[in-house]
Amino acid sequence: MSFDEVLDFITNITPLSVLKIFLILFLLFYAVFAWVVLRQEKFMSKVVEVPISPFLTILAQLHFWASLALFILALFIL
Repeated sequence: MSFDEVLDFITNITPLSVLKIFLILFLLFYAVFAWVVLRQEKFMSKVVEVPISPFLTILAQLHFWASLALFILALFIL
């Protein structure tokens, strides 16, 4: 890339495009966080047996799949 191409690229960056990039990165990190929550819940349910464990497992799975769907949706929309 020449200096003029780099300069054109930098001048074409808008605050909205920076916001979109940060939003996509945030949603990616949130999906990773949801995956960690899912794993921790699986480990917890093996150690501590309570009657509400199946409900918590379903809730953690729904949380993970919803965060992943939101990330994929944001990739297509933004």
